[in-house]
Amino acid sequence: MKLNTYVDYAGLRLSNPIIAASSNLTKTVKRMKNLEESSIGAIIVKSLLEKKIAKKAPKPRFKIISSGIHLLKSDSLYSYEPSDWSLEKYAGEITKAKKELRIPVIASLACITDEGWMSYGKDLEEAGADAIELNFSCPVGPHISSEDDFIDRLVKIVKMLKQELYIPIIAKLTPQLTNPTYVSKNLEKAGADAVVMFNRFSGLEINIKEEKPILCGSYCGYGGAWQINHSLRWVSASFKVLDVPISGSGGVSSAEDIIKYILAGATTVQLCTLIHMKGISVIKELNKGLRRFMIDKGYSCLDDFRGKVVDDIIQPSDIDVSSNNMRARIDPDKCNSCGICEKVCMNNAIVDFQVSSKCEGCGLCAEVCANKAISMVN
Repeated sequence: MKLNTYVDYAGLRLSNPIIAASSNLTKTVKRMKNLEESSIGAIIVKSLLEKKIAKKAPKPRFKIISSGIHLLKSDSLYSYEPSDWSLEKYAGEITKAKKELRIPVIASLACITDEGWMSYGKDLEEAGADAIELNFSCPVGPHISSEDDFIDRLVKIVKMLKQELYIPIIAKLTPQLTNPTYVSKNLEKAGADAVVMFNRFSGLEINIKEEKPILCGSYCGYGGAWQINHSLRWVSASFKVLDVPISGSGGVSSAEDIIKYILAGATTVQLCTLIHMKGISVIKELNKGLRRFMIDKGYSCLDDFRGKVVDDIIQPSDIDVSSNNMRARIDPDKCNSCGICEKVCMNNAIVDFQVSSKCEGCGLCAEVCANKAISMVN
């Protein structure tokens, strides 16, 4: 069976749905070429800022933060990576990239004035950018901390650029919104050719010994594998509401996550943290895993399963619990008497490793049991 992994994203043709998100990984043509050689589908160039946050990026600028307890441990890539290029240098790199790369090269722009959005946008279009991703959501940028009416501002900028530019306009959203579907629909009405869900979160980590913020001392961007469930929730909720394509972003750690995004309705999937942590060779692994899934399932193209899970998502008010009589059962042959099940049971239903009728079938004990000695049965 012949597999077709091509996608149409905001009017652009990609050989596969995997995109390198805007970051220092995509700052120079040399780095872009390395990504292209590793089978990336498209590139979002490192963002250009109208207002420079810093003349140079601070050193060091990356920190891996580990947190959590027992089975709830998680890691975040915490970083401060402001853009320090001028418009002229950035546009020159775009022009050079378009001469040397075959895949779509999408500029990323973050301005603060109407004049900036317009003039920078026109210059990037003239430089040869295939599209412009509007970075309203940089975790260390000006928009996150702005006092303006954020949503109205986004809609205004999209409308303005669509009236003047010919290339596609893509809106990249922050995950820190009350209702991303509502915001995305308004952006679509304003003319956005696609939306990205989402950028990284903006946050703060503190060194309690020094009683100071870590790294540069400011708020930083952070993300990790834990972010995917938030993104999947809103991609799936928006899939049938929007007519424009959605690019899922955040939390990808394997080919399975690429597949999850497509099942939820994403047309493309953006990567950054995973490439930082595993190197560009991981891109070929992701493409291989995606193709293997398609072969195993008998799918010939991505449209065969895009958004497939959306109709199976039940609204909270419609969840049927009337016939649910599940309760925990402990297998004595697997139990090592660690006692964690007794500690976490809020109903005191487990005493001396025996489950009583107090068990209400929440399933937490089975999840925390390291030996998998507890199962949920009817």
